[in-house]
Amino acid sequence: MTNHRLKLITTEDGSHSLLREDLNETYHSFHGARSESAYVFIEQCLHYYAEQTKKGRIRIFEVGFGTGLNAFLAAAFAEENKVALEFHSVEPFPVVREIFEQLNFGQTQLNAVSWNTAGSWAYVGGDEGWIWRIRAEGDGGLETHLIEGIREGDISSIDCHNELMLCVVSSSTDGIGIIDRDHVLTWIGGNYYPWTSVICPTSYVQYCTSVSSNLQLGMIRLHSEGALQSELSVSDIKGVDGKFTHLSHQEDARSLIIVAPFSLLEHNVDTNSTYPWLDN
Repeated sequence: MTNHRLKLITTEDGSHSLLREDLNETYHSFHGARSESAYVFIEQCLHYYAEQTKKGRIRIFEVGFGTGLNAFLAAAFAEENKVALEFHSVEPFPVVREIFEQLNFGQTQLNAVSWNTAGSWAYVGGDEGWIWRIRAEGDGGLETHLIEGIREGDISSIDCHNELMLCVVSSSTDGIGIIDRDHVLTWIGGNYYPWTSVICPTSYVQYCTSVSSNLQLGMIRLHSEGALQSELSVSDIKGVDGKFTHLSHQEDARSLIIVAPFSLLEHNVDTNSTYPWLDN
């Protein structure tokens, strides 16, 4: 299936679904994608099964992962009800990243995705602190798990340092966190700043960089032993008008800081220096 056949649509409850235009078929009801999944998949199936069996561990096999809405709601149910959930799904036509990142499941926007190329997992983050680890299975399915250590602030960005197999998470209210090799999230500080983006520009320097909308720059020194030994230092960038909105990799250890309404700064993580960007 080619990408142009899928169109992002908003259903009546405000949550997104997808329309396959060549078949004129939607992934969910026009009356509400989240409402439909919450009633059919969660209330009438998962909740009913959990109440009837009283099992502390539940396994689900789903045919057709689609937008991942069922997996998302199942993870939320498991977290709320303290149930160990093992979720497996098969999907012959996975949604491409460009569409996946736009999906809003009604009050929960998916904001960040990063692939840990030194491992086998991708991490997906969204509003209200949700972070999952996902990976493809040999039979074409998708394995999904909720990350341990999540809080409640919106996840704004995730990036991985592939040499150390550590991934850095930025949150709008909860600071900077690090996902270790065991997929446990540890928060290392900075919860006073509204972080908007994080980047690990190169594998040969054990530092990642984050920026906040209040013009702070965070240097995250990663430690080879893990998250607990890693450190965050924060500095104010003076003489800049606007807000830091995003980080983009430039070259080697250098990254571009996107400043709204319109300007660019360059940051070198190797020397921890920031200066106006000029394209020579």
